Amino acid sequence: MVQNLQNASPGTQKDLQTLALFVRIYCRGKNHPDRLVTRFNHIDSSILSKKPLHLCPSYSKLLHHAIIKRTHCVQNPKPACKDCATQCYSKAYKMQIREVMRYSGWRMLLSGRVDFLLH
Repeated sequence: MVQNLQNASPGTQKDLQTLALFVRIYCRGKNHPDRLVTRFNHIDSSILSKKPLHLCPSYSKLLHHAIIKRTHCVQNPKPACKDCATQCYSKAYKMQIREVMRYSGWRMLLSGRVDFLLH
């Protein structure tokens, strides 16, 4: 069964696109040598990015985990993860995603992209 992200709400789609962009910037910026075109089993990833996602295996796994958590979030409207009463990320994933957001957010801000701040 392929999870069709096309049927996700516009807010969820935007969150997932932003997340995929953040992980891509992180992997490229940190010069991870083993980056490959990422394909997800059971997820139609065409909504995530117009370009193929070149990610290292560990951050491909992180993005997959984040997609599953975001699409199955029961909070409506979804709060920021740090403000959520239900902590669904394990400590290791939470530390990884914070590192990605911190690194990529600054890179996007310095390059003039401020639209993601509304995320």
